[in-house]
Amino acid sequence: MRVTQIRVVPEKGDLQSNHDKLMSVLGDVAGRGADVVVTSECFLDGYVSTEDSVTSDNIKDYGIEPLDSSYLDSVSAWAGRNASWVVFGCSRLSPEGVYNTAILLDWKGNGEGVYDKTHCQTHDKKYVHGQNLSVFDSDFGRFGVVICADRRWPETVRSLAL
Repeated sequence: MRVTQIRVVPEKGDLQSNHDKLMSVLGDVAGRGADVVVTSECFLDGYVSTEDSVTSDNIKDYGIEPLDSSYLDSVSAWAGRNASWVVFGCSRLSPEGVYNTAILLDWKGNGEGVYDKTHCQTHDKKYVHGQNLSVFDSDFGRFGVVICADRRWPETVRSLAL
């Protein structure tokens, strides 16, 4: 299995610029046989929650609605054209608030699910805490996702493995 990690520094709060960077890098890796492409945590908004000016009230200005996002549409189209799964880090809008989310797109570009960070600390307390440790089925096997601090507690990974 070939995993490609996107390693560019996103701009704080500039969704369009970060999307453009991502699409440029995806263009560079197209055709190289990546089975899975992974962005960093909150890639689309540049992990803007670390900024003092961002609060739990205005963080929604940097979130997307997955079912109605042109940013996600183009990443989904790329996944389908390149038969590659994508784990896309963003701030996700929901009725409860904003989540620090990894959106999973399958190799056809279909939305396979979302994982919301569960262990929110310090600046991440601006987000709503995720409530589930989901496992996803894929053509290469079952897998789970953790975001940053989630990996610090062995119970998180153990629960996914079980």
